[in-house]
Amino acid sequence: VTAHWTDSETLNRVSAALACHRLKGRHTYDVLAAKLEEIHTEYEIVSKIVKTTTDNGSNFVKAFSVFAVNSEQPEEPEETEGDESTFHDVYGDLTEAAESFEYQLPPHQRCAAHTLNLISTVDAEKAEKDPTYKRLTRGTFAKCQALWNKASRSTQAAEVVQGECSFVLLKPNATRWNSVFMAVERLNHIVKTKGENAIHKLYAEFNVSKLKPGEIQFLKDYAQVMKPMAQALNILQGECNHSNAYMGYLAPTIALLKEKLQKKNGIATVKPLVTALLDGIDKRFDYIFDDEKIIAAALLHPKFKDNWTNDEDMLKKGMDFINDRLESDTGVGALREAETSISSVEDDENNFFFTKTKTSASELQLFLESHTEELSVYASWPKLHQLFIELNTPVPASAACERLFSCAGLIFRPHRSSMTDRNFENSLLVKLNKNFV
Repeated sequence: VTAHWTDSETLNRVSAALACHRLKGRHTYDVLAAKLEEIHTEYEIVSKIVKTTTDNGSNFVKAFSVFAVNSEQPEEPEETEGDESTFHDVYGDLTEAAESFEYQLPPHQRCAAHTLNLISTVDAEKAEKDPTYKRLTRGTFAKCQALWNKASRSTQAAEVVQGECSFVLLKPNATRWNSVFMAVERLNHIVKTKGENAIHKLYAEFNVSKLKPGEIQFLKDYAQVMKPMAQALNILQGECNHSNAYMGYLAPTIALLKEKLQKKNGIATVKPLVTALLDGIDKRFDYIFDDEKIIAAALLHPKFKDNWTNDEDMLKKGMDFINDRLESDTGVGALREAETSISSVEDDENNFFFTKTKTSASELQLFLESHTEELSVYASWPKLHQLFIELNTPVPASAACERLFSCAGLIFRPHRSSMTDRNFENSLLVKLNKNFV
């Protein structure tokens, strides 16, 4: 479990590791909920958490759908006319209602990076419903896999690749989708810099079937389509720049990803792939364009403002949310200001020349019309500054938490195999939180 917050002065992202506990037995939704609540209570942050981001595992999704404080309940089915008697499971409803109060979890956000991985693998496979695409992609990647396998089996094979191409081949990793894209990109780079003959020599050297010209072109088209997916994944994981880890990056990244993919629809060889990816994005990310807080988070980020979409209805939804919040805050502030001015006779002259303060709508409009993309712009708008912190503190992806496992592998080495769970966790937290010590 990691914690992420925004520095109120600089608006920079700050992160810390909180826990790395072993869960024994089945990792059911109630077990996860109990452990998360225990960690929140231990650090006394229950009332401070804005949102929790996890992967899309069914156990996490159910834990938050049942125990999150503002989880949306499914709509009741409409009653239908008829003579048949309807039996309702009252006991089940009461049990579920009682369960929902057993633990209290914060609002939930599904990991956008994990969702993109699902789109790039599970949803992309649906493109193979097109027989021509299926035949082309399976034949091409079978030959690529044969080359990757041969090149990675020995140092001599790696030396052959290095000698012919001046590069090493990248072999895809089964656990990371974008490793396939990077491996294909490397092949395309070799073809571009050394020519097709360099690749053909490798196939001849390793005695495997060579790629045909149409298959080489398919690899170029495949990389052209998947490049925006890989870029979006890196952005949301914060791998390009850790300053990307604001919720305000989510909606613009997905909206622009859709635009980029739609422009690839004219590439005939990979059109089924483009369609499958777009369908996957619509199915899995449709909710973000209806979430006023996610839209508002993007509007309040100086990098994006209202320049990332032409959908006026969507922008209006986010702006209405911001204006409502600003007006409610302004109302309270104005009341306090009035109470103070009434008690002061010396301010009569100032009150006479009192100029009406800017409305919340004009404050937002001035911010949107400003030309700077730096977070320092909020020095002029303290109310927008506070709202930015509230809406952009949640992270769009759980990649930071998953990086704990990379660090954990460096600690839990064979000669430390007898470490207790507590000592292991303490060692990990000290290593990750050394900046706070």
